[in-house]
Amino acid sequence: PTHLFALGIAAAAVVIWLIITPFFMFHTAGQRQVAIVYNFSGTITGKKDPGVVVTMPWQHVKKENVGILHDEWQFAENNSAVSKDQQPVFGKLAVNYQIESENVVDLYKRVGASWKTIIVDSRVPQVFKETTATYQTPDITAKREQLRRDVRERLAEELSPYDIRVVDVFVTNLGFSDSYTNSIEAKQKQVQDALRQEAKIREAEAIGDQKVATAKRNAQANIAEAK
Repeated sequence: PTHLFALGIAAAAVVIWLIITPFFMFHTAGQRQVAIVYNFSGTITGKKDPGVVVTMPWQHVKKENVGILHDEWQFAENNSAVSKDQQPVFGKLAVNYQIESENVVDLYKRVGASWKTIIVDSRVPQVFKETTATYQTPDITAKREQLRRDVRERLAEELSPYDIRVVDVFVTNLGFSDSYTNSIEAKQKQVQDALRQEAKIREAEAIGDQKVATAKRNAQANIAEAK
């Protein structure tokens, strides 16, 4: 009886395995996804395109988004960028990027599933800070579009070897320290005060010239009358 009981348990296990196994063999990958196929040992064997994905019972998949991704990085007091003249630069950098679908397996083999943390999250802030460091502080706002293009080009160079394509870059909310902002406002006020003072001088000179002209006309009239 014990032998028969053991055989029954073994047979039941086989039946259960046969029933459950197909559920682990079928997967679905979305329209903007690919399925990275792993063996039981963790070795990558390839990828499957969007749709129904069939694998062997000893395989599993990791789905990866190959559509356009969007991430943002804030540069505030605790991690500000710096200008060429050593002024803190605050702002927000938004990046749209995309994995090259045909090379995603190579990316996984070289870097792993944590490629975003290892590559993108480390390279993007570094590139932004290196780029702002080539600009004088006044030029960062005056040449914002050029700054955006420079960041995009340098970031594309950094990510291209990993088959990550930079779609676009946006730089917003640019700002500086309170001390720098206050100094700029003080300078602007000095300029405005100087312009107002200059305008008053010109006005006074114009009034003076008008009085001189009037006096000359009166004198000429008196001379004519005397003659």
